[in-house]
Amino acid sequence: MKSSKHASDMKQRSLRGLLAIMLLTCLPAMAQELPDWSGSWEAQFGGLGTGYVEQPELSDAGRAQIENYRRMRDAGELPESSEGINCVPIGMPDIMPSPLFLLEFYFVPEKIVVYLEAYGMVRWIHTDGRDIPADATPAYMGHSTAHWEDDVLVVETSAVYEGTRMMIPAPDTGEMILVRHSEDLQLTERIQLIDEDTLEIITTITDPALFEGSAQKRNLFSRRRGREWEVSEYVCAQNNRSYLDEDGKQHFILTTD
Repeated sequence: MKSSKHASDMKQRSLRGLLAIMLLTCLPAMAQELPDWSGSWEAQFGGLGTGYVEQPELSDAGRAQIENYRRMRDAGELPESSEGINCVPIGMPDIMPSPLFLLEFYFVPEKIVVYLEAYGMVRWIHTDGRDIPADATPAYMGHSTAHWEDDVLVVETSAVYEGTRMMIPAPDTGEMILVRHSEDLQLTERIQLIDEDTLEIITTITDPALFEGSAQKRNLFSRRRGREWEVSEYVCAQNNRSYLDEDGKQHFILTTD
């Protein structure tokens, strides 16, 4: 009996050891080798091939928004200040390439965290295989899930708060006009390094309130290194003020308080 039990114990230990060796051997192949996105990133503007890749085909509702904007502008009815003056943050997708503001990426288990210097916003991109629930509470950053295709991060975003606005090109002049998207906005981003210090984000935008089919835009970001390029704290409410005059017209002031 002792001999039989000893042989059984030895067999179990051998199997456990073999399983451990197999697991350790497979782990390097199973693990995703993450790219180096360290440092701060600054959006490039005006470069060849950036912005909307081609003129998107607008829906009837999208064209109506542009015409309404132009009518208000020509009649002098546009407010002198925008939501930003009252510290309402820019939402997705326009907050990613915010001019003058940096962003950083942090790789943590089961998610990627993006810190956006603009408005001090934080974006969570989940990489744990979850699905975004249909009843997700709308948010300025929306709700994002992602997976890797080699060294390209593919991010799907939905449930973006419909109170935010985004810039789209007018079909006749190409001028950028601020419009409101709907709750049906869907975003797909493909993010990758195209050289050591240049990050590319190609965003496909789907929203029947704006486009027939979808629109696509391309943004490039330059890596900035060194302490002088570290992201800073930004408290919008510190110096932004908006007020109504005696005629009910909106104005803004910037203070140093």
